[in-house]
Amino acid sequence: MKRRSSLQFIGALLACALLPVMTVGAGKGNVVERPFKAHGYTVIRLDLTPVLLGESLEAPWTIVEEVGFGTHTGRWTSSGSGTYNVVTEAMASSGTMTVASGDVIEWDSPQSGLVNFTAGTGRFANGSGTLVQNMTVISEVAEGPYYLLITVEWTASGTIAY
Repeated sequence: MKRRSSLQFIGALLACALLPVMTVGAGKGNVVERPFKAHGYTVIRLDLTPVLLGESLEAPWTIVEEVGFGTHTGRWTSSGSGTYNVVTEAMASSGTMTVASGDVIEWDSPQSGLVNFTAGTGRFANGSGTLVQNMTVISEVAEGPYYLLITVEWTASGTIAY
């Protein structure tokens, strides 16, 4: 019985000695990829002026309002802008998300439905990741002769690393 107690004591001592070594890798600075799901809505203002005046096939747009909720971020708001090609229907955009904690995630979208996280602040300082969005247009409302307000609801899933 005495031998078993000694082994338990040595095991407990080793565990205490190794615990700080094992937790060093779990601290700040180590980027870990995690699953990410989100949902929300976006209102954009599409400026058709350059297209209607024959100056360009690309119409610029800006986010008027975006509110979302996601794992790892909580509720967020987003701002950004992009272009829409009226012939190819290609979209490209970039912007920033401000999450519930006040941290910021920078994003770009090289095509409709695909969002890449490129940088950030706070816990997302070394952040990266990709989301695939499924979007449904809820409304399109003309605003004057050259502008269109478009409201989209969406869900998304992918990964985020921070």
